[in-house]
Amino acid sequence: MNIRSLFSDFFLLFFPDFCEACNSVLLKGENVICTKCLHDLPRTRYHNFSDNKISLLFWGRVPFAKATAFMFYRKDSRYAELFHKLKYNSKKNIGVLLGEMFAVELQDSQFLADIDILLPVPLHKKRLKIRGYNQSEVIALGMQKKCTLSIDVTSIKRVVYNLTQTKKNKESRFTNVSNIFSVVDVASLANKHVLVVDDIVTTGATLESFIHEIEKIQGIKISIATVGIAE
Repeated sequence: MNIRSLFSDFFLLFFPDFCEACNSVLLKGENVICTKCLHDLPRTRYHNFSDNKISLLFWGRVPFAKATAFMFYRKDSRYAELFHKLKYNSKKNIGVLLGEMFAVELQDSQFLADIDILLPVPLHKKRLKIRGYNQSEVIALGMQKKCTLSIDVTSIKRVVYNLTQTKKNKESRFTNVSNIFSVVDVASLANKHVLVVDDIVTTGATLESFIHEIEKIQGIKISIATVGIAE
């Protein structure tokens, strides 16, 4: 055992890392989420069939080629903590890890084979300044580590600063996100197959507004990938 490894073990003995889902102490070799929580992760496997819940949610509302989500979101589940910490507790490492795992699944199923660009849903500059980062972009960065696709974070802007969707009912959510995005660079997305990346979908109001804006781009093809889908 070298000195660096010995020091690391000594440090972790007194200052251990904890699982971001269940808060148990992480063992050596574990990172962000413990092995048990990773094993029990409520994966959807939606990439294996086209008529999945997220596809059904958007059929008839927006044009898209395919849609998937990585895992189920339940408010009473320990995994709900992952989404909360990612958005509000500056835990970017959660988004990176989930993005990596998501991309590995999609790579194995050839879901990403015809995708040209990862397109994270943007935050308004004011909310970006408050939060410090865009959680959807962090997820896309994690995905990029495993799939090497380019990420576009400049072609679409969020031009309206709206209130959070968290405590709104379904009708209010749609009103709250109407016409909040704007395309600022058409050429970079024209005739491309983009994968819209977001953290979690509930009613789909934000994604619907986003897709309605980008569908105006000539020749664009749109697919959807969210880390979570609410049950």
